[in-house]
Amino acid sequence: MCGRDAARLARPNHLTLYVTIGAMSREGNSSSRILDGRAAATQIKSEVAAEVTALKREHGVTRALAAVLVGDDPASAVYVRNKIRACEEVGIASEHIPMPAIATTSELLAVVKRLNHDDDVDGILVQLPLPKQIDDATII
Repeated sequence: MCGRDAARLARPNHLTLYVTIGAMSREGNSSSRILDGRAAATQIKSEVAAEVTALKREHGVTRALAAVLVGDDPASAVYVRNKIRACEEVGIASEHIPMPAIATTSELLAVVKRLNHDDDVDGILVQLPLPKQIDDATII
C-alpha cells in the first residue's frame, strides 16, 4: 500500500475528490488548458539541440547515451529505437547494445560496469522489463 493510501485510511473522514479535464473545461476554470504535446516536444527538442550544440562549440563536449536492451520484447525495442532517434535529432551520440534474452544478471552488470568506465558514455539506459532470470533490483 502506498503512503497516500495509508494516509487516507488514517483519516477516515478525508474527502477524496476526482475532477476530470472535461469537467474543468465545462466549468470554465481559467487555469485549465489543453497542452499540445507535439508542439511542446518540438520546443523541448529544439532547446536541447541548442544546448548540445553550445556544449560542442564552447567546450568540445559531445554527450552520449548507451541503451541496453536485453531480449527481444517488441515494445521495449520500439522504446529504445525512439530514444536513439531522439538522441540523433538533438545531436547526442547514442549506442544500442543488444543482449540475448538468456543473459544473466552478472553478464548485464558487466556491461553496465564497462559503460560506467567508458569516458565517452554520459548516460546508460537499461530498458525494462528485464527477463525473469535477471534481478531487476540489482541492476537498478
